Amino acid sequence: MKPYLKKMADEWTSVLVGRHEVESFTGGLVNSSTMANYDSRGKGPRELLKVGHRVWYPKDVLMEWLESHCVDDG
Repeated sequence: MKPYLKKMADEWTSVLVGRHEVESFTGGLVNSSTMANYDSRGKGPRELLKVGHRVWYPKDVLMEWLESHCVDDG
């Protein structure tokens, strides 16, 4: 796992990340609207949990998804 992603994961105390928390979790790299768009096209994280109208991602699954979408430039 990339060091900056590991740091994000280590600092988040819950095992779940709400879609509404993704922007805070990623330090502004990804926002909830972007995640909703990916999810609606079937290109979001492979697993999610819906509770009422809220969507939650298991932290490890979200981290896996983020890492697969990071592009190293160099």
